[in-house]
Amino acid sequence: MARSHADRPFRPPDRGPLPPHRSQQHRQPHPQSAAILLLRAGPDFSSPPATEVDALVAGLRPDSLSVFSSGRHAARLLFRSLPAAAAAARDLWSLRLEGRHLLTPYLPDAALAAKAFPLISSLFASHASRLLDSDLVSRLAARSSQLAASVQSVKHRLRVRRSNLRDFDQLNLQRKTLEADKDLLDAKIAEYKAAMMSIRRAMLSGTDEEEEGVDLFGIVEGDDVDFARVHTMMLRECRRLNEGLPIYAYRRKILNHIFANQVMILIGETGSGKSTQLVQYLADSGLAANGSIVCTQPRKIAAITLARRVDEESNGCYADNFVSSCSTFSGSRGFSSEIIFGTDSYLLHHCMNDTGLDGVSYIIVDEAHERSLNTDLLLALIKKELLDRVDLRLIIMSATADANRLAEYFYGCQTFHVKGRNFPVEIKYIPDVSVDASFNTVPNSLNDACATASYVNDVVRVVSVIHKNEEEGAILAFLTSQLEVEWACENFSDASAVVLPMHGKLSHVEQSRVFNSYPGKRKVIFCTNMAETSLTIKEVKYVVDPGLAKESRFVPSSGLNVLKVNWISQSSANQRAGRAGRTGAGKCYRLYSESHFRMMEVHQEPEIRKVHLGTAVLRILALGVRDAQNFEFVDAPNPEAINMALKNLEQLGAVKCKCNLFELTDTGRYLVKLGIEPRLGKIMLDCFDSGLRKEGVILAAVMANSSSIFCRVGTNEEKHKADLQKVRLCHQDGDLFTLLAVYKKWEDGNGNRNMWCWQNSINAKTMRKCQETISELENCLKHELNIIVPSYWCWNPEVPSMHDKLLKRIILSSLTGNLAMFLGHEKFGYQVISTDQAVNLHPSCSLLNYGSKPEWVVFTEILSIPNQYLVCVTAVDHDALYSVHSMSFIHQLEKHKLQIKVISGLGHNLLRRFCGKYGQNQHRIISHLKEECRDDRITVEINFKNNEVVLFATRQDIEKVFCIVNGALECEAKMLRNECLERRLFPGRPGSSPLALFGSGAEIKHLELGKRYLTVEVLHQNAHDINDKELIFLVGSLIPGVANFHKSAGNFRIASDETKWGKLTFLKPEDAEEAVLKLNGIEFHGSSLKVVPVCSSDNRGLPFPAVRARLSWPCNPSRGRAFGTRLLRPREAPIIGPSVSACEEALIREISSFMPNKSFPGQNFRVEVFPPEENNSMMRATITFDGSLHREAARALDHLEGSFLPCCQPWQMIRCKHVFHSTLSCPLHVYNVISQEVNSLLESFRSQKGVSYNFEKTDNGIFRLKLTANATKTIADLRRPLEILMKGNTINHPDLTISAVQLLMSHDGVVHLKSIEQETGTYILYDRQSLNIKVFGHQDQMATAETKLVHALTELLEKKPLEISLRGHNLPPDLMKKTVENFGVDLEGLKKEMPAVNVELHKQRHLLKVWGSKEDKRRVEGMISELITSVKQNALVQLPSGSVGGSKDKQRVDDNELAQDACPICLCETEDPFELESCGHMFCWACLVDQCESAMKSHDGFPVCCLKTGCKKPFLIVDLKHLVSNEKLEDLFRASLRTFVESRAGMYRFCPTPDCQSIYQVAAPDAETKPFVCGACYVEICTKCHLEYHPFMSCEAYKQYKEDPDATLLEWRRGKENVKNCPSCGYTIEKSEGCNHVECRCGSHICWACLANFRSSEECYGHLRSAHQSFVDIV
Repeated sequence: MARSHADRPFRPPDRGPLPPHRSQQHRQPHPQSAAILLLRAGPDFSSPPATEVDALVAGLRPDSLSVFSSGRHAARLLFRSLPAAAAAARDLWSLRLEGRHLLTPYLPDAALAAKAFPLISSLFASHASRLLDSDLVSRLAARSSQLAASVQSVKHRLRVRRSNLRDFDQLNLQRKTLEADKDLLDAKIAEYKAAMMSIRRAMLSGTDEEEEGVDLFGIVEGDDVDFARVHTMMLRECRRLNEGLPIYAYRRKILNHIFANQVMILIGETGSGKSTQLVQYLADSGLAANGSIVCTQPRKIAAITLARRVDEESNGCYADNFVSSCSTFSGSRGFSSEIIFGTDSYLLHHCMNDTGLDGVSYIIVDEAHERSLNTDLLLALIKKELLDRVDLRLIIMSATADANRLAEYFYGCQTFHVKGRNFPVEIKYIPDVSVDASFNTVPNSLNDACATASYVNDVVRVVSVIHKNEEEGAILAFLTSQLEVEWACENFSDASAVVLPMHGKLSHVEQSRVFNSYPGKRKVIFCTNMAETSLTIKEVKYVVDPGLAKESRFVPSSGLNVLKVNWISQSSANQRAGRAGRTGAGKCYRLYSESHFRMMEVHQEPEIRKVHLGTAVLRILALGVRDAQNFEFVDAPNPEAINMALKNLEQLGAVKCKCNLFELTDTGRYLVKLGIEPRLGKIMLDCFDSGLRKEGVILAAVMANSSSIFCRVGTNEEKHKADLQKVRLCHQDGDLFTLLAVYKKWEDGNGNRNMWCWQNSINAKTMRKCQETISELENCLKHELNIIVPSYWCWNPEVPSMHDKLLKRIILSSLTGNLAMFLGHEKFGYQVISTDQAVNLHPSCSLLNYGSKPEWVVFTEILSIPNQYLVCVTAVDHDALYSVHSMSFIHQLEKHKLQIKVISGLGHNLLRRFCGKYGQNQHRIISHLKEECRDDRITVEINFKNNEVVLFATRQDIEKVFCIVNGALECEAKMLRNECLERRLFPGRPGSSPLALFGSGAEIKHLELGKRYLTVEVLHQNAHDINDKELIFLVGSLIPGVANFHKSAGNFRIASDETKWGKLTFLKPEDAEEAVLKLNGIEFHGSSLKVVPVCSSDNRGLPFPAVRARLSWPCNPSRGRAFGTRLLRPREAPIIGPSVSACEEALIREISSFMPNKSFPGQNFRVEVFPPEENNSMMRATITFDGSLHREAARALDHLEGSFLPCCQPWQMIRCKHVFHSTLSCPLHVYNVISQEVNSLLESFRSQKGVSYNFEKTDNGIFRLKLTANATKTIADLRRPLEILMKGNTINHPDLTISAVQLLMSHDGVVHLKSIEQETGTYILYDRQSLNIKVFGHQDQMATAETKLVHALTELLEKKPLEISLRGHNLPPDLMKKTVENFGVDLEGLKKEMPAVNVELHKQRHLLKVWGSKEDKRRVEGMISELITSVKQNALVQLPSGSVGGSKDKQRVDDNELAQDACPICLCETEDPFELESCGHMFCWACLVDQCESAMKSHDGFPVCCLKTGCKKPFLIVDLKHLVSNEKLEDLFRASLRTFVESRAGMYRFCPTPDCQSIYQVAAPDAETKPFVCGACYVEICTKCHLEYHPFMSCEAYKQYKEDPDATLLEWRRGKENVKNCPSCGYTIEKSEGCNHVECRCGSHICWACLANFRSSEECYGHLRSAHQSFVDIV
């Protein structure tokens, strides 16, 4: 150790002036006196106090004493003689060695120093000798003896005891462990004794004792000895022995090895103490007396921490500034300290500046197992330097380094191994957590799938099982990212555990929590791989290792950095497992198989093979190596990676090629001097050239720390708040501009910066790190390039300027290889130009907070987790692209970009039909477009909110896509416009009633009275595989006027139904006939179509509860002869009986007389006659009665029994089967809630005579009940209660508006509905078509369910939020940011104005939700509108659009306008708004219903059209179905039918029978008179005169007859004597023969001769005898 002042060997280096003091003796000093100064230790010089100093020096008896109360000097002792002073000095040192004080005796007089030196040296030598046998040594020696005894005991057990192989292995392992512990302990004791002997020899320099090899404390040899430092070293040596670091036992071997070899590889297990102790060993031994010891670390924080740690351990052992740390950008300054800790980048950068390694004697490269890029380059550089300097020594240290590879690189150098003090760790392999039974007993909350990867869930499950079953001890679980760590912390919860996260983005305070103790609770730590080597947590006993880690890898083929999750190496796995054996035996759970572990790479792959080599190649060229491919790497990287690096450096202008060799340019030399990544350095240099010096330095700093500036941790609410806080800070030009703006605001903040970071979710630690980096860069620029960075900003993030364009150009020039183009759709994201792959923006990207995305961007790297994302993205201007690429290249790329075309003005139902069920139609048309255009990126999206279809296709395909989609929409729109409902004019069998087509505008589109068919059935070999839309498009292209189609609901397992596709209904019979002609035989999907006409049916079912009876009568008379039991019939020709229709009409006439409404029998019963089957001579019929008319039905059946029909023969007598049937059915959900009541009713039926039932479940899940009884009344009574149960109750409540009912389609509505069903035990059916709600269940339960449902829906309607979109075509792109800026992160500005309102901002959807009253919602909407106006960017974005109709009136109103428009009918704000399908105009639902009802009453409101001014679009059928109920729709149809008849100028007339609904066509004047037989009331009407049919009279004659019926009678009886009138009733009687007694139909008996009237025939005959003497006239 060099003496600081030759004349005063004991002078402290920091001696200062004497402070004021108090004196005990006031005698003047003797001229020959000697002084001793007692010095306090720093840094505050406050201990010990003056009283303790007085007590300490009281026994020394100085001639003069001065004690100072504070300061460096504690006391001044004055002695008259030198021997007395020397003895006092020795006594003071003796007291210090005994531990009585820590004051340093200082002898300013040289003579006194020389006199005291041998005394003090002897004292220290004696003290060193005493320490050889101290209590600590004795205690450790006793421990060694115990270990020896334990070894002997285990050896004895191995010799004597016979055990199985497993026990033998365990004992043998125990023996080896004990022996190793004993050897290590003995070696430590030996090292300690050697150290004390070394100090003793140094103190007794005159002795002949010498130590073999390197002297441990060569630094204290010589005459220049600082006894205070020697004492501190002795105290430190005691601490070393007590702490017992493993490397301590190998100290002399290591030093001798280093002394004898120029290069040494030191493999020390984690925890051995190599990083902190080796530099001190070298300094103590004096080997590095001729130069500095430089120890490099991969990370700056590690270098700083180690320097601080070593300085604390060696405090007082060395001179001041003996230990220091250097930053990365320290420039070319020399080595000013003896021990220097720095990053490998620091030492490499130092060598790059032509300063070499002069002044360095020992280089220690620590953590070499990480094989960082700088480490490999540094080793290559040092290897070259070692050849030139024999005195230079290199020590490579690592825990798991590939020693053989490094030894080979350094010419077969020696390797020294230091064993750690790890305890045994049991390894458990769990390849599949889900299969292992022991890990399937976790709580349900842990069984949820992770949003990122499945292994995260497995880790949490294993941790849960360990916590539940294992002994106490902390659990350390490794994951790959911050997101996974936070997810695991949220999903693992246990009251007896403390869950802690550990990742790089946590603050220092948050990270330090893992080192705290939590009594009574287990620590569970989820961490990234930063805890693999950088941290040691003592309490950890269990480790969970999924075997994965996230790393950045450069792909030379693409030239991009990709961050993805990969398998770790075996060395990393062992490092992780070692974390469980720091303080005791532990366990490591590896979530992979042992075979997989063996397949892992043995050591971690060198960074030089994984990263971009731009920095490495630049530094290699700076060393004068012009051919980087031939550079002597430790592990040579991929040649393609070197070529890519050279290419990128050439693009940056850092290198230039000459004769196939590269050399640095001026820019390259500047970049080498800066020592940072070339792209960052190029950004800085370009910013300097553009006058943006401060911006350039800050941009480089924040770009290097971009991943950890924003802090997003905590609960979901805290993360959401952090996201909104980030919105305020985001810049519209991307992430780098955002980071630049964040730093500017942080720097400009006048208050507490830490508080500002906390309030804005910024990582304060990272911001300070950026500030340190900026400071280092500024110093480097000042010293290396003579560039002064100003303190002012030129760029302002709040004001757009030319600086924005300059910065974007600079960033583009540095990141040219990372250019990407927006593909036009968010699903495909951006196309990376260098690889042609499509990648999306990372969810944290600032650009996602704006309403539009830039066309071109650059990025720093690609993140793969497992999906790929662009990270740190910045927008670039289109015109700037031509500076890095040619115009033709850019245009060629833009051809692949998807263009957008919007088809707007579409109705909601049209979009639903276009989409199809589960989106099937949409997917089919997209597949067709992709195949047609040969582009898999073509997309068709449906926006139901804005009622539009958005097309995405390339420029050359967009028109074709538009035509195809527009055609499909036009076809669907035409179907909607033409859609009609088939309505019978009156009930009856199919084909018996005329049909009307009820269509748009509530008008009658066609009235078919001629029984021609309007419907055809389509059959196909593969009916269930047909694309319905293709078939309909085909039909529409061949035949116009398709009114409707019905897909067959047949069972395809039944052979007869396999070929039935469905039915098509046309507007005209001619169209249906044309369809049969044109479609039959057409090839379609590999088979021919078959089209047949069918009878139309409105499919509405029976309007009454059905009770069925069966009748039969013979077709042929029975003329056989019976022989025994066999009946023989002679062969004869079959008798042709009446037709089926004739029999049906006859039965209807017979039964009608018994029904209440005799004129309209179809309303009370239905008749169906079946033709006889083959080999069966019986006709059969089924009569379906209204169950409520069971008495009338019974009388009718009694009448028919034994009778014959007028159209049949007398022998065809009817037989009634007195067994009546009725069928009821209900779906499974309904049956589940009424099963108990149904079963109870069915059980009661068993006791009734003649009653039976059959209850079965069909294949479709329908429960069908067939009742059978012997009387109609019985069957009706049985059916009635069952029907009430299965029919349910329809909810009709005034509070259930259409808006409330539609909430049942929302998620909350479904949740409430299911909850009410569970609470009440009911089933609630919501019909979306008619908007009706039915409740099924017990009567009381149904009432409760109805009350709860109405209450829940009304509450939901009140709580339904107003959704305000902050992103759209006509909205400013930064509207969400402005909203947060104006109203605050928590939107407190809105809440302050309206305390009752509740608002929530959804960042990803750019949606603002508002809860509150209507007034509050309107006010919030108004405030947002004012904000839009204030931004002054409210120009509408005009996107190319088209409409189905192609006209302007198809365009719909914007949602915001709709909210403000009043209802065109009531001119008030719309309540329960209803949007018309045809035009999109919004009305009050009640107003539209009133309009329909008005049309029913007045008959002059047809067609029913939109009342918006200038619109007049008719209501479509889909609108009418939603607006009115089925009953009201029927009334609307009848009203429209009357209007239709009235508007046809006498072409049609209603049947004259009152209340008859039938219509007939009026015959033309010159047409033949034909009767109209009403199918409803069976009257016959003349179609010309509209009176009763008169087959033998002309219409004029019949009219005259109707006017005067007696006129023809008088003319006829004129001149006829045999015609007279009845005297009683006046009835005309013609007598042609017989006696004069005539009986009139009125019952009078008349004398024909005198017209006398009698009451009986006897009286009349008596009168004839008495008055006329004859019964006849006598001629």
